[in-house]
Amino acid sequence: SEPRSAEALKKYIDFADAVWRSDGAKDARMALTLVGAYMPDRRDQAVRLLREHVARVDPPNPLLLAKLLDLLRSDGQVQEALAMAQRLKGVLVNSPEFLGAWTRLVLDQKDRSLAAQLLSDSSYRSDLARTDDPWSVFRILKLTNAPNADAFLMELAEQMITEGGSARLRELAEVFQEEGRLPELMSRLRDRVPSHVAEEIVEFAQRRMRRGYSSRLAG
Repeated sequence: SEPRSAEALKKYIDFADAVWRSDGAKDARMALTLVGAYMPDRRDQAVRLLREHVARVDPPNPLLLAKLLDLLRSDGQVQEALAMAQRLKGVLVNSPEFLGAWTRLVLDQKDRSLAAQLLSDSSYRSDLARTDDPWSVFRILKLTNAPNADAFLMELAEQMITEGGSARLRELAEVFQEEGRLPELMSRLRDRVPSHVAEEIVEFAQRRMRRGYSSRLAG
């Protein structure tokens, strides 16, 4: 019965997709639901749906565009994604989601010149991008040797430590590990969070770094 139920679900999704398309591909909530249903097994259909929304709706929903840029980036469709970001940046200048996806896209290229162009682009607002993906903004600043990169990281560290939350603190620890500054973070965490929490966060970052190193050796 499992294959039959999977087939029934596929038919339902395809029907919902057809209804969404016939209505002008405008409904962002339905689009997000369909994309979630298509992923990961029918990834090509998710990308097709997102492309259709961007092509037919002006301006496109920023969440849908950000999702499309992330998928194109991970699929290696970099030139299409960069061209799309350039074409639509003017109308989505106030969207943190779009700006975060644009940041990740440029950062992935590891091209200092391209990163510098992003930071100098009048449509790029790092203050909004950081609300979506602060770590990628910091890495872009580091890639370009921006003089404010260290101050940006320290500001982020203070914000994350003050707000708390294990997920954010783990992400912060990973960045400090990348920078070779984990002892400095430990010092900042002392007396701000329980000692067992600080130790767990640091151990997590070290494990992630070791796994990444092992993967590079295996590759």
